[in-house]
Amino acid sequence: MWHHKNPERAAWIVLLTSFAIFCVLAVSVPWGIYNFIYHSSKPEYPSLKVIKGTVLVGPPGSSSPVGVTGSLGSVREGQVIKTDETSEAVLTFPAKPDGSGKVTVLLYNKGKLYISRARRPRFDASKDPMQFVIKLQEGKIRTTVERGGTRDMTVKVEIPHVTVSLDEGSYSISSGKNGASVLVRLGVARVSNGERTVTAVTDERVAISPDGASLSIKPAAQNLVQNGDFSKPLSVGWEVKKVFPKGEAPPEVSIVDVGRRRAVYFLRRGKDNIHTEISLIQVLNTDVQDYEDMRLRMDVMLKQQSLAGGGYQGTEYPVMVEILYKDVYGHDRAWYHGFYYRDPPKGWPTTNGEKILPFVWYPYESENLIEILSQANIRPAVLQSVRIYASGWNYQSLVSEVELVVR
Repeated sequence: MWHHKNPERAAWIVLLTSFAIFCVLAVSVPWGIYNFIYHSSKPEYPSLKVIKGTVLVGPPGSSSPVGVTGSLGSVREGQVIKTDETSEAVLTFPAKPDGSGKVTVLLYNKGKLYISRARRPRFDASKDPMQFVIKLQEGKIRTTVERGGTRDMTVKVEIPHVTVSLDEGSYSISSGKNGASVLVRLGVARVSNGERTVTAVTDERVAISPDGASLSIKPAAQNLVQNGDFSKPLSVGWEVKKVFPKGEAPPEVSIVDVGRRRAVYFLRRGKDNIHTEISLIQVLNTDVQDYEDMRLRMDVMLKQQSLAGGGYQGTEYPVMVEILYKDVYGHDRAWYHGFYYRDPPKGWPTTNGEKILPFVWYPYESENLIEILSQANIRPAVLQSVRIYASGWNYQSLVSEVELVVR
């Protein structure tokens, strides 16, 4: 053998090979340890709360998904969440508040999303961000991104042919056969189809073609409500009115900070079995005959109501909205919608009411009111006013981000 003939050469080869292996190990082992400590991640488990109906949760293509009607403490990566015509759900990431930020995703009815990635760094020494990526396969979501603490967060929503990166803020994203839309209510969204990236900011909308090739930024639809985010005093845009018996504790309304948002706080503490009412009224006097779409949006949180449901007449809810308008024939008409969490006794009406979860922000969005009200040939012609109010006995409730959007 050659090494018997040239032992000195064989020794050098062995020595150099050993040294090379040593160098590789000296570099790769610490590098591997470094990468594991600073770049490895572990799964995070978002929580799911069903607002109404039954929501299906399971792996893609599962023939037996789990039906959820209440809460699900942990949803894993790779699972699909699906709503039908009567159900809605809120997905929250991370599941346990730790001061490092939060993402909430409201999945409206007839929607379907897939959790692509929900992770956080394995070790606190890592500077990597938390990652939350969902794929909206169909339907519409309302997403709120709240950052906090020292840990950054990467939030992305994948829709067919397009990826949407979200900064801190509030967004509405929809996907369907006719394309997709990203509406920036507050914040910055970057929409990319792989070849082009467009950036939309507050009050802008990105219209996306069905094949994802066309990305166009358009102004968001017109919001008719002034100071609906309550960033200014109530005297800007709103008029306060109170109804209560003489000598009894009056209801109150004030602007409060709740996390990173501002909200109006309706409060009444006094004797029960006494009707009170506190209203915020905004005069609009706006012609809407040229519009084909009108939707009311508002975030509602109920904390306490002593009168169950909406009272025995179904008109006293802890939060209620009233829109007064004239139809095309000049007749005065009204549209109402209330919110409650305490079930009323049997026989009490809740025709104009909607049951929601207490102590949770509920992002309400109406259907197209012009279409609904036009079904009886009473199409709105002039919007006269919008009123947000609390009614009943004792109550604690909050309202934020009130919008009446027309397009």
